Amino acid sequence: MAGVIPLRPSLDSDAADQYISSIYRILEDECAAAVRITNDWCAGLTPPGSMRSSEEFARMVAEFTVSNLKTATHDTLDIYVSHDTWVGNLMWHWFGLPVHADGIKFMDGFLLQPEACGMTIWIRGEKRYLRYPHWWKVEG
Repeated sequence: MAGVIPLRPSLDSDAADQYISSIYRILEDECAAAVRITNDWCAGLTPPGSMRSSEEFARMVAEFTVSNLKTATHDTLDIYVSHDTWVGNLMWHWFGLPVHADGIKFMDGFLLQPEACGMTIWIRGEKRYLRYPHWWKVEG
């Protein structure tokens, strides 16, 4: 099964594109620019009206994910492939982890296993157990 995550972080795509382009002109290195954009977004430093708040976006993705899992069977494996800025946003708001200083590499990211009171995550070979954010709506 394949599909598209029906969510967008930008409110004004022209303003968001101008901001993103300005960062790429300043930094030129794609990885450094993506880290800067993600950090700015999570810190609320993107131009007003250009992007949803990063927390709002992380909540939207959490709701989308939990909704998909409601119909999952015991042998379900959901895989989401996304932009590095989205992965960094979720790492920050779901796990309290900053974006890796060397960025999110190709096929990098995290694995998440929902559990009754929290989630087990794997990031770059490290396993952790974390509680859900207080706003995460999980039926347990």
